[in-house]
Amino acid sequence: MGKVRGVRFSDDEEKLIEEFLRKNTLLDFSTLAKVAILEFIKRPRLALIPVKTERKESGNGRTIPRTN
Repeated sequence: MGKVRGVRFSDDEEKLIEEFLRKNTLLDFSTLAKVAILEFIKRPRLALIPVKTERKESGNGRTIPRTN
């Protein structure tokens, strides 16, 4: 079974979501959220900046990812 996550919406956002779901009865909120998130991950339309991980030298001179 997958992980359950929560999202908080403003009152205006909630109204838009409810209106969309009333007009598109084939979808429920959970399906809408999954489709929207997966679509965004696969085809983002924003120029995002990747997170850089700090690196440290190991004893043998190799660079390894920092875990903390």
